[in-house]
Amino acid sequence: MKLPDPSFLYRELLARLTGTTTTTKRATLLLQKYFSTPCSNRAVCVLLVDEIDYIMNRKQDVIYNLFNWPSQRHARLVVVGIANTMDLPERLMPRVNSRMGLLRLTFKAYTRKQIEKIIHARLTGLSNFDSDAIELCSRKVASTTGDVRKALHIARRAAEICREQEEETKRKQDVGGENDDRPKEEVEDMTRRPSVSIRNVIQATEELFHSPYIQYILHLPASQKFFLNSLMLETKKRQSPQVEYQNVVDRCIRIATTSGYQHIVPDAPAYFAQLTHSLANVHIISFENSKKSRNPMVQLLVHQDDVHFALREDEMWGKLQH
Repeated sequence: MKLPDPSFLYRELLARLTGTTTTTKRATLLLQKYFSTPCSNRAVCVLLVDEIDYIMNRKQDVIYNLFNWPSQRHARLVVVGIANTMDLPERLMPRVNSRMGLLRLTFKAYTRKQIEKIIHARLTGLSNFDSDAIELCSRKVASTTGDVRKALHIARRAAEICREQEEETKRKQDVGGENDDRPKEEVEDMTRRPSVSIRNVIQATEELFHSPYIQYILHLPASQKFFLNSLMLETKKRQSPQVEYQNVVDRCIRIATTSGYQHIVPDAPAYFAQLTHSLANVHIISFENSKKSRNPMVQLLVHQDDVHFALREDEMWGKLQH
């Protein structure tokens, strides 16, 4: 299930367990009753919550209830949470942290061989990828982030570059027409289905790891990085390119506070107005603010991968995300 808002967890969970559809407030009450009422015939429910850090609202009530229910005597509920950060329990309020179990399993970044295996699995049925190109892609990513999504992104971009080169070759061939005096073997070689090569992977890697936006974001002040990270998370949560400015500000303050960096991001409207203006001037974001609009909208103008990778390369953000 996908949740547009943390509180939707109550409605979705109740619907899956009982088939009942109702409001968020009533779903919360019904779930509390469900997990506290004895029922010998009820099967144990194992709830796996991926990216659990995204359901941390300001009050942290959703994540509190989520881990409090299993402590009920008749709950028959097991909750397994997966987060992108290793220090999530330390960033929670004490009352929430007290409800979490002590077992913590840390997943290491993918190795070169694992990344290579995953890419091969994704390319099953395709024969136009050189094995050396896949190995190079795997080595590049394993030596930096170990993020398999980044490896797949490079592979996809390498394939796009290869296709673009193929189309350019065909265009030149069509322009040459019958007056083409090149050897027959050379013309036939150009018409064969191209293969994604090491050169394509190198070009794709250069584009990804040396993007001017990445370099610019890397050298931004920490407060602006907090804002961009919050904007990226809010965009992903709302599944919309434009999100409300105040929601981003609230998330930014919350992340800074829970991670112990509240001194970097002061809770001051004038400060955020200046910060937003600075990012908009360099076209990192767009900010629509007018006297008629009570809820100004903000949008990320650069690719989310650029922001994500730049933050991963930052020393402070590396500690927060690992």
